[in-house]
Amino acid sequence: MASSHQKWKEIDMKSRLAENIKTFRKERKMTQEQLAEAMGVTVGAVYKWESQQSNPDLNLIIELANLFEVSTDVLLGYEWRN
Repeated sequence: MASSHQKWKEIDMKSRLAENIKTFRKERKMTQEQLAEAMGVTVGAVYKWESQQSNPDLNLIIELANLFEVSTDVLLGYEWRN
């Protein structure tokens, strides 16, 4: 069973991924429809990613990072903590 600290980290990571997808999409002046087309998914999938209803598959996270020209760490919002 996941500890409360572990659960918090999962929620925080998920919200930063959703926020980052939306931010990077808007920085590139892309609509959800354009991002969906570029990624080969439905507009509904992009909406769900940005509203924290689901996460993209790992292969799509890598493709999104490439599209946005950022590392997967940046896209996920990962920061190393000691």
